[in-house]
Amino acid sequence: MSDLDTLRTAQSPDLESVDLVLRLLEHLAASPAPRGVSEVARELCISKPRAHRHLRALVQRGYASQHPHQFTQFDLAQRELVRAVVAEVSARPPSTWTGS
Repeated sequence: MSDLDTLRTAQSPDLESVDLVLRLLEHLAASPAPRGVSEVARELCISKPRAHRHLRALVQRGYASQHPHQFTQFDLAQRELVRAVVAEVSARPPSTWTGS
């Protein structure tokens, strides 16, 4: 189990939504093509309404994009930036993730 997986299993319930948003970004970054809400929900083991709500939040903040003609298809808006951030965070030990 990686340090990131250990942190995920040991986190408090307060961080659940934050963790989900990061998992969504990682999931979209790993996909070569836009993903549907149903696919994302199934692959991350969450409900479709929850997946859609969080994906819409990412779209509203410019981190994800929504296909203009297929409104259930989502992709990363800033793919290279998000991939770089995910790689950086994944490479660092959890003890360096906080300001302490």
